[in-house]
Amino acid sequence: MLDFLNIKIKINKDASIEVAPDYICNKRITDLMIRGGAFYGVWDEQAGLWSRDEYDAYRLVDNELWSKVAELKTKYGTDRNYIVKTMSEFSTSKLTDWKKYLKSCPDLYHSLDDTVTFSDQKVTKEDYVSKRLPYALSKGPTPSYDTLMSTLYSEEERDKLEWAIGSILVGDSRNIQKFIVLYGEGGTGKSTVLNIVQALFEGYCSTFSAKSLASSNNQFALEQFKNNPLVAIQHDGNLSRIEDNAKLNSLISHEPMTVNEKYKAQYDAVFSSFLFMGTNKPVMITDAKSGLIRRLIDVRPTGHTLPYDKYKSASNGIKFELGAIAQHCIDRYKEMGISYYDNEIFTEVMERLEAEKGDFKDRSDFTRGQNLQQEVGPTKTRSWKEKLREFSRYHGLPKGDAIFFNQSDLLCDLARKESFVIMGRCADTILTNNRVPHISIYINAPFEMRVRRVMKIDDLTKKAAVKLLKKLDKQHRRYNEFYTGREWGNAVNYDLCINSAAYGIEGSVELIERIIKQHTTREQD
Repeated sequence: MLDFLNIKIKINKDASIEVAPDYICNKRITDLMIRGGAFYGVWDEQAGLWSRDEYDAYRLVDNELWSKVAELKTKYGTDRNYIVKTMSEFSTSKLTDWKKYLKSCPDLYHSLDDTVTFSDQKVTKEDYVSKRLPYALSKGPTPSYDTLMSTLYSEEERDKLEWAIGSILVGDSRNIQKFIVLYGEGGTGKSTVLNIVQALFEGYCSTFSAKSLASSNNQFALEQFKNNPLVAIQHDGNLSRIEDNAKLNSLISHEPMTVNEKYKAQYDAVFSSFLFMGTNKPVMITDAKSGLIRRLIDVRPTGHTLPYDKYKSASNGIKFELGAIAQHCIDRYKEMGISYYDNEIFTEVMERLEAEKGDFKDRSDFTRGQNLQQEVGPTKTRSWKEKLREFSRYHGLPKGDAIFFNQSDLLCDLARKESFVIMGRCADTILTNNRVPHISIYINAPFEMRVRRVMKIDDLTKKAAVKLLKKLDKQHRRYNEFYTGREWGNAVNYDLCINSAAYGIEGSVELIERIIKQHTTREQD
């Protein structure tokens, strides 16, 4: 019998027998969960799952009552009048008693569905599962998915999405403080990928309003997360005007939050949700020190499209590939699991300096062509007061030098805490000078091969690709030699130099992994 239920039996003077539910308060119950003075979940033994549907609680209680009636008929006979006061009949007033019981109890619950459960996965009561995905994991080809993703997103942007999806599928997203914003023009594939995410997390997904979360006067903004969805999606959001960062930042950081639901008592909750938002407006974060900047993962479509028939065919094929897509994303997440710091380093330094990121470009980030269009600083004339404030902020150093030295400190702080990958930023010299153990790797390829790859990835003509590469190489060399005094690309300055043309991308990755494993094993020995 349900451990929160006590069935009361009363034999009346006319020999009729009353059967009514009563509820237990004097012991810790495990079959019912209560949150904020309201129903949260009930264990359904027959289904082998928890249920968030309060009508299931009514049904289960009534089933127990009728089972007791059958038992009494065996004992007292079938000719008696049995009065059964069920939950489903309003006239019995038992529903009112139930509501009073819930309100009188303290919070007693464990969050449900903290991780996804696949269709073929066995669960127990203590797993706190109320639903399953409509598919099982499987290895296999994903032609429809690959057709869409390879057209709509570059390899780098696709990695971001698959890393996020994989983190949710393996249950790590509740420990990851990130959110995805797909930024691009209408018709570039933002909703396409969000629809794939919705299909992958059917039953674990809800919608949200970024405007409500960013508003300073919406006390019910968190109500949309009351069931703790693992994924929250807004197809056409707007974070171009954030009045208040606090709710959004705490939600993404998975911090305890006080939730207001209409007509219910307040309660505290920690949400596991990973947020995905599509927008055609840039995100504007007003508070540079809120931490929201470094938690944002910006994903941009290529702008390429498919012919309608091919697009429709690929979209329709997604539902047949869900298990294989999920497995692929899990594999990609596990491969990319090591922390990857790049633009976040620059953002963190901006916060340390209390500087606005838009004031000048990240001088050590030359990985993308669009950085060449950024200006080094504002062109407006500054007052003496502004110059004095800037002198104080950067401790009398030029802006670029202040950034470099703060960046160096941050890299060393991070390297002493955890292993990670850092691209460029003179990290090899910085870590060497500070006696921080590391492996420095320089990867190169013949210029013509690099040109062909840039033409493919950035959709450039050969002339534009050559011009871009020469300019990037020049900037890399000048930056590296200015701050380190070393010759950029000189083999004696690195632990390993690779000509990726000789091994290919996958072969180069395997070689690097093998060397790192050997190095790690040797250190442990």
